This record gives sequence, structure tokens and C-alpha cells, in this order.
Amino acid sequence: VLLFSLGLYLSFWINTSAFILACLNSFLLFAYAKDLQNRFLLSNLVISFLVASTFVFGGLAVQNLFPALLLGLLAFFANVAREIIKDIEDRVADSTKEISSLPLVLGEEKSRMVSSVLIIFAIVFSPLPLVFHVFDIKYAFAVIPSVATFAYSVYLNEQGVESSDIQTKI
Repeated sequence: VLLFSLGLYLSFWINTSAFILACLNSFLLFAYAKDLQNRFLLSNLVISFLVASTFVFGGLAVQNLFPALLLGLLAFFANVAREIIKDIEDRVADSTKEISSLPLVLGEEKSRMVSSVLIIFAIVFSPLPLVFHVFDIKYAFAVIPSVATFAYSVYLNEQGVESSDIQTKI
């Protein structure tokens, strides 16, 4: 509570938009801890929104929102994919706790496909900051290793490799 309060207080002094996003994120974190973590797909989306919102918060803080929204979009897609892959690994424990996750509803194979499609979205959209002239060519050199890693992770994911093994291989 002390750290949440401190974060909200500090965000208040940045600007109104940053404060509102900090309030929303604080509410979502409390709601997630209380109830949302067991909700079908909503838990994945909330966590991914929170990850993406760090970029948006930075954009709000410096009053340059468009680049932050682009990066947040990429982070959102990649993180939803990661959350689904983690749910695949947790499916046995989730079934004993009666948690309704994507792999338990759709099955492991379809869940892997969904996560791969989301990673492919992140890969396909990764040039947008260049297309919109938000960043220069240095961005391309910085993002190419990430895109290559994401592409390789899609391959491993489609082979049925567990994410802990994917991390080892990458």
C-alpha cells in the first residue's frame, strides 16, 4: 500500500494523464490479485496491458504518446503470447485448481497456434515505428535480434517445445 501510494503521488506530479494511467494500473493490479487471475483469458489480457502500459506511461510522461503506443502494441502482442505459453505449462496445476485457461478450454495445440499468431503479429508490426518515421534506422538494428528470437521461438513453440526449454535454446 505504501509503494502504491508513493507511485500514485509521484505520478500526480508528472501530469494528469500519467496519474490516471497509474490509478488504472493500480486498480488492475489489486483486481488481478483479488479475482482476475483466475478469469479465462482476462488474466492474460490484464497482465499484458500492464506490461504494454509501461511504454504508454513513459510516452505520457514526456508528452510523446504515438511512439509509446506503437511499442506498447508490440509488447502487448508478445506478452499475451508469453502468457498463453505459460498457461500451457501450468495446465496440469490449473486443472486441479479449476482455473479456466486457454489451454484447458481450447487444448494445447490450438493454444500454441494462438500464441504463435500473436508473436507473428508482433513481428509483422515491428517495422511500424520505421514506417511512421518514429525512429530512425538504429531502431531496425536494435529490433532485428528481437525479431529473429521471436521467429525462432515461434518455430520451437510449434514444435511443442516447453518455454523453459525454449529459453535454454535461445
